[in-house]
Amino acid sequence: MNNMISMIRESSAGVLFESGRYLIVCHNAQSDSRLWSFPCSLQRYKGPVQRHLKTGIEKELGIVVEVQDLLKEYRVSCNGEEFKRRVYWISRKGTGLIRAREGFAFKWVTLEELAGMSMVMIDQPLVSILEDLSFA
Repeated sequence: MNNMISMIRESSAGVLFESGRYLIVCHNAQSDSRLWSFPCSLQRYKGPVQRHLKTGIEKELGIVVEVQDLLKEYRVSCNGEEFKRRVYWISRKGTGLIRAREGFAFKWVTLEELAGMSMVMIDQPLVSILEDLSFA
């Protein structure tokens, strides 16, 4: 009998929706196999999930954000690991320009464009969730 306890890794993502477009990022912008995701943060230490997400996005993109309501929470298996993903709406404070960290890229996409993007496995369910929203 296998007594191994499966550890669930917690991560959060932020959905920034402005002028009919969603912000997505690429963490491997120099690679030939670009995979896109929503701005995110892996829970590496204790503390409020929203604080980790806010800090992570601000470091990656150089903008100030406010984490708002929880949009959805779901679980997904990815590369043999189990993830619990909390997704929040986020808003940008001020009009600061996005300045992605070195090696990162970003783009604004419509919902239709989003459906055709190569997304990381953990965010694939989120694309379907956004498609189901009536205003998107």
